Amino acid sequence: MVVAMVGVFALLMKGEEYGRRVVENMCNRGFSGWISGLHEFAEAPPVEALLDESNELDVYLPSNTPKCDLVLSLGLPRELQALVPTIAKKANAKAVVVAVDDPSWAPPGLRRQVEEELREAGVACSFPKPLCSLEEVGDPYIDEFAKHFGKPRL
Repeated sequence: MVVAMVGVFALLMKGEEYGRRVVENMCNRGFSGWISGLHEFAEAPPVEALLDESNELDVYLPSNTPKCDLVLSLGLPRELQALVPTIAKKANAKAVVVAVDDPSWAPPGLRRQVEEELREAGVACSFPKPLCSLEEVGDPYIDEFAKHFGKPRL
């Protein structure tokens, strides 16, 4: 399957520069049409809310989740990374890329948990460290994104 355009739902933290820079780079390079939506989280949920898995988490989820091909997690703290599978399902996403430029964003245990939840939902995923090291993984959406924003080809 060849994909010419990837509908991206970008998730970032309000007030953090990293996610904004990545989105600006996409726009500056002529890929603004790929952005299906953007959500800036104001805060992360308390760990207790994550462990309780109660309806309290709903207040932390984007209220208007657009349908997309790929969810792009940019600089979210670990508490919000735990919500990425739920967001991907709501968006009917086929793939997820979690940028791990800072190891605290997705520690190994959390990464395994998120990968497992996404795999069970039939959603492909990649955790490049850093984002610019993203390589093709055999998924059409991740691969197309990687061609333009991943590891440079020499």
